[in-house]
Amino acid sequence: MEVRDREFYDLIARGLENNGISFQEYIDEMFAEKYNKPETPGFDWEPDMQDDFEFKQISATARVYTMATYVDFDSPGPVKHTEGFELGSDKMPRMKHEFNIDEAKIRLHMQALQQFGVFSERMAQSIENLLFESSDMLLGGNYNSLKFQRHQAVSKGQFDIIAENNPQGITGVSIDFHVPGKNRWEIAWWKKDGTLNTGIKPLEDLKDRVTYIRQTCYAPVDHIEVNKITWDKFIMIPAVRQSLGYIKNPLVTTADAAVQIGVSLLDDEMKVLVEKYVGAPITIIDSVSVVEKFDKKTRTVTTPTLQSFDENVFVFIPSSRIGTIKAVTPIVINDSAARIAFYDEGRTVITQTFDAYNKVQKISSELTALCVPNVVRQMYYLTVKASK
Repeated sequence: MEVRDREFYDLIARGLENNGISFQEYIDEMFAEKYNKPETPGFDWEPDMQDDFEFKQISATARVYTMATYVDFDSPGPVKHTEGFELGSDKMPRMKHEFNIDEAKIRLHMQALQQFGVFSERMAQSIENLLFESSDMLLGGNYNSLKFQRHQAVSKGQFDIIAENNPQGITGVSIDFHVPGKNRWEIAWWKKDGTLNTGIKPLEDLKDRVTYIRQTCYAPVDHIEVNKITWDKFIMIPAVRQSLGYIKNPLVTTADAAVQIGVSLLDDEMKVLVEKYVGAPITIIDSVSVVEKFDKKTRTVTTPTLQSFDENVFVFIPSSRIGTIKAVTPIVINDSAARIAFYDEGRTVITQTFDAYNKVQKISSELTALCVPNVVRQMYYLTVKASK
């Protein structure tokens, strides 16, 4: 008599056995290259994981070579400060999602198995494709979440978990990264309704901010970050085109002639001229994040997009190293019915289980991590659209 127990329907086991590898070996082999590290410029993994969910935000400054101290011949030198003071603490959010290999897929493969009597190479490849696609979507989704965190932390100075970016989970959570209020300015190039204000001087405003930060605040400006939509609107402002025309050809004698030169410039030329005039490199953030949302009216799943980096703000960054990605050590309890693999040097846990009642095989991912900036005292924000 044929016993159709969990092992009989365990498609993942059949696929792995066909390759002679474990679940962990499969994850290591298939994703070692593709997801080498998160796409979070300025944020690398904190070397050590922590055991609890509370993180501490430690203030740091952009790396500078401070001068040595003059002392008496027999006196020791003062110890350099390597760590700043605590700006605040909060709880790290946990990210979870999963994929199911449902009953329909299981039946399809079982029918093929009965028809041919063997678990063929083609069937094994089909199962491996399912395993790869589900694992790929989970790991890729985690990295997109970290990228969204990074861009929100930099462009807002905080990270909000709201219905718009987390429609199927918790909402109403706001993690403040303690950017000083004096580091934020508003110069309204655009009114609240989006129409352009008159008499504005956007290029001069950016240059003045860079000069003020460096010469009055004694802080470095490594680069400026701005959302691509905002940048595209910025370079279309007539006053900007006129200023670029004068910068491109200082011998121009009329405003109209300067505008004509500005209009003729290519996008790359304009960026180079702006950077030279302002005195700092500009990084244009062109990043869109996608969420999965259930539409109650149409009873369908939709995938709305979000701008990862907030619009209408120029952020002055003091260093190429902005912070770290803090992570919590996952807790894994041995379960003979589960396959477990780790990723991101143990920070992410991928679990594959069989749900006998619902007749599905689940592949789930869990990661508790947060991009935490630590140079916020030297980060400055220029909002260019009226808030009122």
